[in-house]
Amino acid sequence: MRLREYFFAIFILLCAVASTAQSLFPPCVQRGATLTAEIKGYDGAYAVLFDCDSLTGEVVESEIEVEEDGKSVTKKQYSLKVDAAGETVPGAHAFRLVSPAGVSKLLWLQVSEEPTILQGTTPNNTPRDAQHVGFQIVVQGKLSDASSGVIDYYSFDVEEGRELLFEAGSGDGGFDPTLTLYEQSGSWFDEERLKRLAYGDETNVLRSTTPQLTYRFAKPGRYFVAVAAFVGVAPADAPYLLRITSTEDVTDSSEEDWFTLTSPHAANTEWDERNFDRVLDTERIQQIWTRTADAPKKMVIQAGGAAANSQGDAQPQTEEAAVDVEPSTTIDALSLASEVEPNQTHEEALEISIPVLIEGRIGFPADIDVFRFKVEAEQALAFEIETPETIPPNFNPRINVFDGEGGELMSNVFKHVENTIMINSLQAKTIYTFKTAGEYYLHVRDVTSREGDERFAYRILVRPQIPHVGRIEVMEDHFNLNPGGVSKLTANIAQEEGFGGDLAVTFENLPPGVQVLSAAEVDPDTGVPFEMIDKERFVPKGQKVNMIFLASEDAPGTPLPRMVRMEVRPISANKPGPPFLVKEFPIMVLRPENKDLAMQQLQTIATSDESSLE
Repeated sequence: MRLREYFFAIFILLCAVASTAQSLFPPCVQRGATLTAEIKGYDGAYAVLFDCDSLTGEVVESEIEVEEDGKSVTKKQYSLKVDAAGETVPGAHAFRLVSPAGVSKLLWLQVSEEPTILQGTTPNNTPRDAQHVGFQIVVQGKLSDASSGVIDYYSFDVEEGRELLFEAGSGDGGFDPTLTLYEQSGSWFDEERLKRLAYGDETNVLRSTTPQLTYRFAKPGRYFVAVAAFVGVAPADAPYLLRITSTEDVTDSSEEDWFTLTSPHAANTEWDERNFDRVLDTERIQQIWTRTADAPKKMVIQAGGAAANSQGDAQPQTEEAAVDVEPSTTIDALSLASEVEPNQTHEEALEISIPVLIEGRIGFPADIDVFRFKVEAEQALAFEIETPETIPPNFNPRINVFDGEGGELMSNVFKHVENTIMINSLQAKTIYTFKTAGEYYLHVRDVTSREGDERFAYRILVRPQIPHVGRIEVMEDHFNLNPGGVSKLTANIAQEEGFGGDLAVTFENLPPGVQVLSAAEVDPDTGVPFEMIDKERFVPKGQKVNMIFLASEDAPGTPLPRMVRMEVRPISANKPGPPFLVKEFPIMVLRPENKDLAMQQLQTIATSDESSLE
């Protein structure tokens, strides 16, 4: 992992530690069952909005007696009652709470296929006190004080030859859990000493917080699994889920990253071309064209065969399929190529025709796949890499381009200085302009010669550069406005491959009395810039767009949130491109009467059997 990403991840986790007041526990319900969860940090909540109709719920207010300074005090307590229908899709589901303070941030509830059990009321922070559980279950627990190195232990019995899958996840994404598997071996000094069998942490803390362990037990007996926080960073009473299943009973749906906080029902507006796990397929170029003002008329996909090497080991059997898009064309055809061994040398190189989508595999240590291609003078190409089966740091794909004499022209290694430290990082995308026409060679390998197996699959899209709008980051995910008040939305927009056009930003479904104004701000002093080598090949130019949401003094209240659509339309040479969705988020205008009006609306919705999200 890059050093910058590591410190950024730690920063995010520290921010999570600071936000301990807002929580939901327990955070998981079995589908077909009901759940009553305690809500903290949302006093006065009166409604809940789920991402799908198969989850329904209500907020219940009650009174409890607590001791404060030796006196008995009556306080209000809020609980969320959830009913998960039998057809509910397993995995993470998004929801929001509504209170007099407005709509909440995005919250998460996990839905499981397996039964759920709660962590016991007695501490299980040592192996001796481990809570005994079975498998085909989900355990819902809390780390009482992760900063003090607290570890929760669970024991289980297993027969010889059984293979189990262990997964752990933070209930709300607030910390990064780890898993460790032990057997009780004992020693001369301690008969209860544990021997570590396996350790699990996620592949990249910025993309996932789900460690997984698969282990086949060679002998029967009692074993232990421990849940802890990575480097001890977690909020107090951090909720977690521990899932233990037999691999024989794992279905295709449950093999997915179960704790990924991505709703299966949310509009997929995420765009990122600089992560190894984004999908590269035959639709990739069309997708890029939707983010520019100059889309092509038609592209032909040449499908159905492998590329041929110089020895003629594979003959492509192509079948052309026309794909219609709109106005003038810049790319006529996309070819598909599959690597064919042997292709370790320039003499064995597979010949490809650009643009091309290459599929291959670094199948063994020191494996190098070589491809031969031709370019014209001043031809500008983009190289995009996907690792569909495992991402860095497991598989670290390195690409290099050489000329016919063996001279290296480029690679996907980005060299830059951060805090006086030289960092070399592998990038999932790079661009390059070939000065001279001729024949060149693309090498694909793992960054070391020691790794390689069937998981090291890759896809590489080599295509002409297309100026387009890249990733748009909008940090805000909801707005609560007082009458006469304002809130600011900031969008950071990447300009990929030389895009220099304008952008038109629009918002649909705003509440009555709310308008959006553009805003300007002074660029902050960024200090001494980091040294970056070939920055233009790895870092897109960017621009910042600020928008102000203004609620008029007489704006009516919004009892339930209004879902607002943010769209962007690229404009180039006075020619507009198609608009595309960037984000959907809720907005509320706060009024004292909102709660009463909301309860009336919810009652109407319930009696008419309509979705509360509408």
